[in-house]
Order: sequence, then C-alpha cells, then structure tokens
Amino acid sequence: VSTSWVKLRIYRTSSTVIKFAINDIEVCSHASSTAPVASEVYMIQVENLEAASKTLDIDKFALTVTGLVD
Repeated sequence: VSTSWVKLRIYRTSSTVIKFAINDIEVCSHASSTAPVASEVYMIQVENLEAASKTLDIDKFALTVTGLVD
C-alpha cells in the first residue's frame, strides 16, 4: 500500500501497439491489428483481488492528441 502519487501512462508507440507504464516504468504492452483509430473511450477500472475495500482518487488527467489533420 502506498500513499504516494502514482503516475499511470497509457500511450501508443505505433498504429498497432499500446503501452502501459507506472511511474515511468513500462509494465506491459498490447499489440493488435485492430487498435482504435477513429474514436477512443478512456476509462479506469480497479480490480480488487482481496477481501478489503479499495478506492481510487484521480486528481489529474491529461490527454494529448497529436497528428490531427485539418
């Protein structure tokens, strides 16, 4: 259990690869030929694997969109 800030980053490295990092350390990646390109829905899910209550407090959310064509 940590009471410190945790930085979660979800980012694309190509048109088919999405990576996930916690505190700037890559923890996994997902490659798919069906990565979304038209619209994306952002959500957070907390999975509790223990018999105890869990909470999630999101204090800041930043979304950067690049490469848009006029």
